[in-house]
Amino acid sequence: MRPLDPRLLRRALSARRFLVGGGALGVLEALALIVSCWCLSTAIAELVAGASFVSVLPFIGVFALAVVTRAVSQWIMGMFSARAAAKVQLELRSQLLDHLAEQPAEARAHTHLATLSQLAVSGLNALDAYFARYVPELIRAALVTPVLIAAIALADPLSAVAILATIPCIPVFMILIGRVTERAQSRRWDALTNLARGYAEIVEGLATLKIFGRARRQAERIRTITEEHRASTMGVLRYSFLSGFALELLASIAVALVAVSIGVRLVNREMLLQTGIFALLLAPEAYLPLRQVGAQFHAAADGLSASNAVLDVLDEDADASPLRSESSSSGAQSDGLKISGLTLEREGRIVVRGLDLVAAPGSFTVLSGPSGAGKSSILAAIRGSLRPAAGTISCGGTQWGETRAERAVSIAWSGQGAMLFGGTVRDNLSLGESAGASDDLLHRALELAALRSRPGDDHPVDGELRLDDRINELGHGISGGQAQRLALARAIVRHWVAGTPLILLDEPTSALDEDTEARIVASLRELASRGAIVVAVSHREALWEAADQHLEVPLLELATEDVA
Repeated sequence: MRPLDPRLLRRALSARRFLVGGGALGVLEALALIVSCWCLSTAIAELVAGASFVSVLPFIGVFALAVVTRAVSQWIMGMFSARAAAKVQLELRSQLLDHLAEQPAEARAHTHLATLSQLAVSGLNALDAYFARYVPELIRAALVTPVLIAAIALADPLSAVAILATIPCIPVFMILIGRVTERAQSRRWDALTNLARGYAEIVEGLATLKIFGRARRQAERIRTITEEHRASTMGVLRYSFLSGFALELLASIAVALVAVSIGVRLVNREMLLQTGIFALLLAPEAYLPLRQVGAQFHAAADGLSASNAVLDVLDEDADASPLRSESSSSGAQSDGLKISGLTLEREGRIVVRGLDLVAAPGSFTVLSGPSGAGKSSILAAIRGSLRPAAGTISCGGTQWGETRAERAVSIAWSGQGAMLFGGTVRDNLSLGESAGASDDLLHRALELAALRSRPGDDHPVDGELRLDDRINELGHGISGGQAQRLALARAIVRHWVAGTPLILLDEPTSALDEDTEARIVASLRELASRGAIVVAVSHREALWEAADQHLEVPLLELATEDVA
């Protein structure tokens, strides 16, 4: 665990500003400390030599001014660090939410929602202690300590040599203790994440657990996870007290060595009293920042773990942007979707090799094939969430950009998992660019998705939904088929409102009966007849038979030797 992750500086402008401002305050604090020690040592030496109290009043006045300056700089540092912590939390939280919003459902399926909630809320809140207590001491250790040692070296080179010889012991013990603490803190963070995930899973499935009479048994599970969290937290606290004791002991021994050296030379009249007092006053201050870094490391451990976890999420797809697609050749076919020589890899294995596909506007294309043949991977490549190993993809005769956001303006998408949220049906249909869509348009989308009977329909739709009907988080409270059709309706609304030429569907009828499937097939044909490019992945024969183009994707054998 690095004390300051460079990724944090790249992604948080406030963190960079804090380091610059904190560095200036640290230098000011060091200079104020040097002036105060010099004035105090001079006043004491003058008084011992027999000078009057009035004659040393100027030194006392400058000493008081330096003390006030140091106190003010520390107060400003605390206020600055609190504001920086709040701004960095806001920046990271916004970037995390924006990143998740841009990701497709399958790209974030491996990360549990409770884990993401833990990171975005209480996890990033731990940055308060990180910026308020740890980073200021880190700045002081980097700037104040070298300045103080330089001042001691100018006054008493021998004391500076003694400090330079003993001060490396503190970082060495900090590293040794820090490694143990990092493992303990990692276990604590995992236990906290497991507690949040377990509680969320139990709440989500509470209705099912009560039906089968197993709700009370989950209390033992929560109790076990809570005990693991308690034990790991106490372990971190034990290491914290141990490290604090070790660092204080080392610093005390080191300062004692400097003090003994100064005392012997004063007795032997080998140095001036003012010089000895000045070096003796600065010696503990030279060790203090390093001691505080070690002591505050434990207070900042939660913030370090949380920020590292957030940065890992933000960076996990940094290299996943697709290759720039080439513009398609001229001609009528360039107005549609064109895929040439597409090769895709998953986990080091080629799943699609040399795929060619042309889908003109107004066409309905269905991809089929065995499970694992790469059908969903083809849709992921079209959407930009999977980098092609080879080949080009173009649409509309224009060159797509490298980012998913640029490519998304041409696509309306409905995947296998209906990502719904708590609210009304209207809320789930009116997302993003579809916000503000008229009720008439939403009703029409529900009709095409077989969630609302069409005017004059002799056979009413089963399980009709109204715009003001409420659904729970993740679509709980409605059937799987209704959730699937609602996601399809949302894609249709986006196609109409945003004017996306391409509609991509992954298994749009997998959870439907034959009658409802027939309605959906007719709707897809209707969308295609109005100029949309409809591309669907399906195992259902009804879609194959209705398609203008049916492409079967073969299942390739494991051929890792072909992986480039």
